[in-house]
Amino acid sequence: MNASTIKMPNHRRALHGARRVHITETPRNIFPAGIAVYNIRTDQIEDRREAEHTCPPESITALASSINKYGVIHPLSVKVSGEERYVLVSGSRRLRAARLLGLCEVPCIVITADDARSVGMSISENVHTHAMHYIDVALAIEEMRCRLALSVEGVAAALCLSLKYTHDKLRLLEYSCEERKKIKQSDAQERTVLSLLDIDDAHLRARILAELCSGAITEDTAAGLVRAYKKKRDKKALEKKTTYLIRDVRIFYNSIERALEVMRRAGHNIRAEKTDSEECTTLTIRIPK
Repeated sequence: MNASTIKMPNHRRALHGARRVHITETPRNIFPAGIAVYNIRTDQIEDRREAEHTCPPESITALASSINKYGVIHPLSVKVSGEERYVLVSGSRRLRAARLLGLCEVPCIVITADDARSVGMSISENVHTHAMHYIDVALAIEEMRCRLALSVEGVAAALCLSLKYTHDKLRLLEYSCEERKKIKQSDAQERTVLSLLDIDDAHLRARILAELCSGAITEDTAAGLVRAYKKKRDKKALEKKTTYLIRDVRIFYNSIERALEVMRRAGHNIRAEKTDSEECTTLTIRIPK
């Protein structure tokens, strides 16, 4: 693939400040053959979604150490924003790490994409590289679903995610903003936080979540509390259902009548008489010897 086959903006003058580096000219032969990469100054790149990325500082520091040793292995993706200005599409962590190192330039691939596609590419990269907290992933998926007016199935397909994974992430948004903040500040595991949503009692769930996030209880303890709650809830539901059946006297009478009909068909001359009084109903069944 040569430069003429790459879809570039019509206003190519915007790229005149970027130094084009063909793959064969780089000392590290790591990109697919023929891809054109542009070295673009870091101060020319705007990351409009930087505030949404809350990866821990130590993660950026570790990535900066890797870049210092091996260089930027995968180029960033950007699109032209104006004269010698670019908007980052994907590669936020790499850009932040490069700036931390004081690098003046980073390798980039310049693409053409509308805002919706840019959001999709950015979210997809972060989801699949696990660069975002699971709460941030949930918010990003919901943002994409709303912006593109997609169904849950549609957004799952657009991001190449399983339907269950997408459903689970969106369930996390049942927590309030304050609860999400506590979750992000803690080391609570996603599977435990998800399981807490099975607790219908909002006050109990909030209390267990607060204890989990503060470290007052362990993940195993929280999971045990969820199991105990569900067991108690299911037992109450069964008892309620059973009580309803017993109180419905008509069901009892119908069952007796069906049993008597079976005996009559078998040749038994069985008679049943029902007498009502103010205190009770008397049912007399006479079975000949």
